[in-house]
Amino acid sequence: MHSTSNSPVRALLGLPEINACGILHSIVFKALPPAAQHAIRATADEQQQVLLACEAGDDLPAIAQMYEDLITAPAQRRAQGVALAQIENLDNSFLSGLLRESDRQWLRVSQPIEAIEVVAHQAGWAVRVSYNDGQQRLATALQGQSYSSQAQAQDRAQQIKETAANMGLI
Repeated sequence: MHSTSNSPVRALLGLPEINACGILHSIVFKALPPAAQHAIRATADEQQQVLLACEAGDDLPAIAQMYEDLITAPAQRRAQGVALAQIENLDNSFLSGLLRESDRQWLRVSQPIEAIEVVAHQAGWAVRVSYNDGQQRLATALQGQSYSSQAQAQDRAQQIKETAANMGLI
C-alpha cells in the first residue's frame, strides 16, 4: 500500500474527469472490490471515503493501469514537450481528422507561427516551422528521416499550413 500522499487512487480522484460527480460515481469506485465499495457507501465522510478507496485500490492492477494511462504517460509526454500530451495517439483520437501523430513534431499549441518553409536536411528535405517566440521545430518523415524529394517536403509543408490555419496558429 502507498501512503495516501502518493496514492495512485488519490491522484486519479484529483482529476476532474474522474471525480467530477464524487467518488461513488467515479470509474475508480467501480474498479474497487465489492467489500470496499460497500464500506465507502456506508460512510458519509468524504475524507474517510477517499482513505478507504486508497487502502483498497492502490495496489490493484486496474488502478495501476488507469494511473499509467491518465497520470504517468501524459506527464512524460508533457516533460518531452509533446503537444496535447493528454492524448496518447493523435491518429486514434477525436482529433484524427484534424491532427496526425506526426504533427507533434512541429506543433506547439496556442503558439503563433511566423514561418513554414522547406529546408535541406541531412541527405534530403524537411519542413521547418518557426514560431513568433524564436523557437523552431522540424517536421521530417518517419523516425526523423528526411523526405527524399523536395516535392514530398513541399506537400508536407502545405499540410502543415492547412492544419496550422485550422488551429488559428497562422
